[in-house]
Amino acid sequence: MTFNYKIHIPRPTFDNPNDRYRLFLLQHINCPGYRHKRELRKLSAIYPNNHLFEEQIIDELSASEFIQPIDLEPEKPHRSETGETIPHKLQWSTTPTGENALLHSRFPSETKQLAQKSRALCLDWFIAVSTTITAVIAILSLFL
Repeated sequence: MTFNYKIHIPRPTFDNPNDRYRLFLLQHINCPGYRHKRELRKLSAIYPNNHLFEEQIIDELSASEFIQPIDLEPEKPHRSETGETIPHKLQWSTTPTGENALLHSRFPSETKQLAQKSRALCLDWFIAVSTTITAVIAILSLFL
Protein backbone atom coordinates (compact mmCIF):
# COMPACT_ATOMS: atom_id res chain seq x y z
CA MET A 1 0.00 0.00 0.00
CA THR A 2 1.48 3.33 -1.04
CA PHE A 3 0.42 6.71 0.13
CA ASN A 4 0.64 9.57 -2.23
CA TYR A 5 0.31 12.71 -0.15
CA LYS A 6 1.07 16.09 -1.55
CA ILE A 7 1.78 18.84 0.87
CA HIS A 8 0.43 22.11 -0.38
CA ILE A 9 2.34 25.09 0.94
CA PRO A 10 0.60 28.28 -0.08
CA ARG A 11 2.86 30.94 -1.53
CA PRO A 12 2.44 34.28 0.20
CA THR A 13 0.69 36.91 -1.83
CA PHE A 14 1.98 40.38 -2.58
CA ASP A 15 -0.61 42.13 -0.44
CA ASN A 16 -0.42 45.75 0.69
CA PRO A 17 2.24 46.86 -1.80
CA ASN A 18 2.50 50.39 -0.38
CA ASP A 19 3.46 49.06 3.05
CA ARG A 20 6.02 46.73 1.47
CA TYR A 21 7.51 49.59 -0.58
CA ARG A 22 7.69 51.74 2.57
CA LEU A 23 9.39 48.89 4.44
CA PHE A 24 12.03 48.46 1.73
CA LEU A 25 12.70 52.20 1.55
CA LEU A 26 13.00 52.40 5.34
CA GLN A 27 15.38 49.42 5.44
CA HIS A 28 17.73 51.14 2.99
CA ILE A 29 17.55 54.75 4.18
CA ASN A 30 20.95 56.33 4.90
CA CYS A 31 20.32 58.22 8.15
CA PRO A 32 17.05 57.02 9.69
CA GLY A 33 15.48 59.18 12.35
CA TYR A 34 13.40 58.06 15.31
CA ARG A 35 10.18 58.21 13.29
CA HIS A 36 11.68 56.07 10.54
CA LYS A 37 13.02 53.50 13.03
CA ARG A 38 9.64 53.26 14.75
CA GLU A 39 7.79 52.73 11.47
CA LEU A 40 10.44 50.23 10.35
CA ARG A 41 9.92 48.21 13.55
CA LYS A 42 6.14 48.17 13.07
CA LEU A 43 6.24 47.20 9.39
CA SER A 44 8.94 44.55 9.98
CA ALA A 45 6.70 42.90 12.55
CA ILE A 46 3.70 42.95 10.20
CA TYR A 47 5.58 41.78 7.08
CA PRO A 48 8.33 39.33 8.11
CA ASN A 49 8.25 37.73 4.63
CA ASN A 50 9.05 40.94 2.72
CA HIS A 51 12.33 39.46 1.48
CA LEU A 52 10.35 37.07 -0.74
CA PHE A 53 9.19 40.02 -2.85
CA GLU A 54 12.46 41.96 -3.01
CA GLU A 55 12.97 41.50 -6.74
CA GLN A 56 9.52 42.86 -7.56
CA ILE A 57 9.95 45.74 -5.10
CA ILE A 58 13.41 46.60 -6.45
CA ASP A 59 12.12 46.62 -10.03
CA GLU A 60 9.28 48.97 -9.15
CA LEU A 61 11.26 51.35 -6.93
CA SER A 62 14.34 51.54 -9.16
CA ALA A 63 12.15 52.28 -12.21
CA SER A 64 10.72 55.26 -10.30
CA GLU A 65 14.24 56.19 -9.09
CA PHE A 66 13.34 55.91 -5.41
CA ILE A 67 16.38 53.66 -4.84
CA GLN A 68 19.79 53.42 -6.43
CA PRO A 69 22.47 50.70 -6.35
CA ILE A 70 25.78 51.34 -4.63
CA ASP A 71 28.76 49.27 -5.80
CA LEU A 72 30.48 47.70 -2.77
CA GLU A 73 33.49 46.63 -4.87
CA PRO A 74 34.44 49.69 -6.94
CA GLU A 75 38.08 48.61 -7.27
CA LYS A 76 37.09 45.33 -8.93
CA PRO A 77 37.09 45.48 -12.76
CA HIS A 78 33.73 45.28 -14.51
CA ARG A 79 34.96 42.97 -17.29
CA SER A 80 37.47 40.13 -17.30
CA GLU A 81 40.25 39.77 -19.85
CA THR A 82 37.98 37.53 -21.94
CA GLY A 83 35.23 40.16 -21.99
CA GLU A 84 32.86 38.48 -19.54
CA THR A 85 31.12 40.70 -17.04
CA ILE A 86 32.19 40.25 -13.45
CA PRO A 87 29.33 40.41 -10.94
CA HIS A 88 29.73 43.00 -8.20
CA LYS A 89 28.13 43.12 -4.79
CA LEU A 90 25.47 45.82 -4.76
CA GLN A 91 23.71 47.50 -1.89
CA TRP A 92 20.55 49.51 -2.40
CA SER A 93 20.23 53.00 -1.01
CA THR A 94 17.16 55.20 -0.74
CA THR A 95 17.54 58.34 -2.85
CA PRO A 96 16.38 61.80 -1.73
CA THR A 97 13.36 61.27 -3.99
CA GLY A 98 12.58 58.09 -2.05
CA GLU A 99 12.94 59.91 1.25
CA ASN A 100 10.54 62.60 0.03
CA ALA A 101 8.12 59.87 -1.05
CA LEU A 102 8.17 58.52 2.52
CA LEU A 103 7.77 61.97 4.02
CA HIS A 104 4.93 63.12 1.76
CA SER A 105 3.01 59.83 1.75
CA ARG A 106 3.59 58.87 -1.88
CA PHE A 107 2.84 55.34 -0.66
CA PRO A 108 -0.02 55.64 1.87
CA SER A 109 0.09 52.85 4.42
CA GLU A 110 -2.68 50.27 4.13
CA THR A 111 -2.34 49.17 7.76
CA LYS A 112 -2.89 52.74 8.95
CA GLN A 113 -6.02 52.96 6.83
CA LEU A 114 -7.32 49.69 8.31
CA ALA A 115 -6.57 50.93 11.82
CA GLN A 116 -8.45 54.17 11.14
CA LYS A 117 -11.44 52.24 9.82
CA SER A 118 -11.51 49.96 12.87
CA ARG A 119 -11.23 52.98 15.19
CA ALA A 120 -14.15 54.63 13.39
CA LEU A 121 -16.18 51.42 13.67
CA CYS A 122 -15.44 51.19 17.41
CA LEU A 123 -16.47 54.81 17.84
CA ASP A 124 -19.73 54.14 15.97
CA TRP A 125 -20.46 51.16 18.21
CA PHE A 126 -19.67 53.19 21.32
CA ILE A 127 -22.05 55.96 20.21
CA ALA A 128 -24.80 53.42 19.42
CA VAL A 129 -24.43 51.63 22.76
CA SER A 130 -24.29 54.85 24.79
CA THR A 131 -27.35 56.22 22.96
CA THR A 132 -29.25 53.00 23.65
CA ILE A 133 -28.31 53.06 27.34
CA THR A 134 -29.34 56.71 27.60
CA ALA A 135 -32.68 55.95 25.93
CA VAL A 136 -33.35 53.00 28.27
CA ILE A 137 -32.54 55.13 31.31
CA ALA A 138 -34.83 57.91 30.04
CA ILE A 139 -37.70 55.47 29.48
CA LEU A 140 -37.20 53.90 32.91
CA SER A 141 -37.15 57.32 34.58
CA LEU A 142 -40.59 58.07 33.06
CA PHE A 143 -42.13 55.01 34.68
CA LEU A 144 -40.42 55.20 38.06
